[in-house]
Amino acid sequence: MLAAIGQLLPIAAALALSSVPIVCVLTLLLQNPRRSAPVLFAIGYTCGMAALMLCASALPLSTGYRSPPSGGRIGWIEIAVGVACLALAAIAVWRGGDSGRLGTSVHRFSGWLTRVGPVTGLLVGILVNIRPKSMLLIGAAGLIIASADVQFGQSTMLALGVVVIGASTVSGPVAVAFVGRDHASAWLEAASRWIMNNGHTVTVVVLVLIGVMVLGAGLGRT
Repeated sequence: MLAAIGQLLPIAAALALSSVPIVCVLTLLLQNPRRSAPVLFAIGYTCGMAALMLCASALPLSTGYRSPPSGGRIGWIEIAVGVACLALAAIAVWRGGDSGRLGTSVHRFSGWLTRVGPVTGLLVGILVNIRPKSMLLIGAAGLIIASADVQFGQSTMLALGVVVIGASTVSGPVAVAFVGRDHASAWLEAASRWIMNNGHTVTVVVLVLIGVMVLGAGLGRT
């Protein structure tokens, strides 16, 4: 189980560093007048991630991809996921040019979020998980959990741990804002500026690191 935890921690951290959901929750907290919107966004985001994690962990088991004896199959899937992460990083570099800033589409999307209601915020939170980067990371985590030699209860704990860490950068700002909203405003605004200016760079670095890690793990199984 410790080996699985060691492999899952970088992926959980990469999920936590996803720039799009962070931008969304900061925009809702700072610019949306409906105080329930960021709360429901965080709930939707966490539940959506948990649902995808459940599917990613259960699918390999349902098809018999368990290690041992099917570690080679898991390895080839991990190689494919690692290559996909590296390809996604290359595409992000090519589309982003020399700037580390997030794209104009993210800026337009965050502007739209200033007007959404609570129910829309909940739905957006769920749907934000359905992005190439997020799904690749969750898929990699699911493969690690499925191939680990652990009991059902332990695999559930591993999956929940990934979700808690991965969603912490969305649920954390919401909790901070509601505990001390007046004192948190300056911190939230600074965080929003930083992620807007550096989010693209963070995304590329995370994809490269996770891609190399998952690719190496897959090569080790084959």
